[in-house]
Amino acid sequence: MEYTERQRETNRNSARKQRYGIEKEEFKRMVAEREGKCDMCHEVPAGKRKTLFIDHDHSNGRIRGLLCSSCNTGLGLLGDNIEVPLKVQQYLQSPLLPDFRKSSNKRKIYKRKLTEQLIQDDLYMWMKSFF
Repeated sequence: MEYTERQRETNRNSARKQRYGIEKEEFKRMVAEREGKCDMCHEVPAGKRKTLFIDHDHSNGRIRGLLCSSCNTGLGLLGDNIEVPLKVQQYLQSPLLPDFRKSSNKRKIYKRKLTEQLIQDDLYMWMKSFF
């Protein structure tokens, strides 16, 4: 482990201790209990940020669980408002506007519809984890 990485880890451990009263060993135990998986999407974090983050209730500071970067960011953007995921689901299920593109773009249209369906499926599974 090079110096900058060690320093970052030391800073994270120090911040966890200061904000939440959690020592490095306790955090590692919490991660191990979850087998390294996010409490919301139940996936092991992947990509650039392969760690779990402490999620807390902003009104009282109490810890709710450990989240991957994507779920933590998504929840933060929702503003801890339980009504927002329901509104997102309603929006995604609403009828699409008429397609104004030329019919020669059929392959692009198919790829877009497939991508939209995958996004809806992922969002549904993410929102389902709330309930």
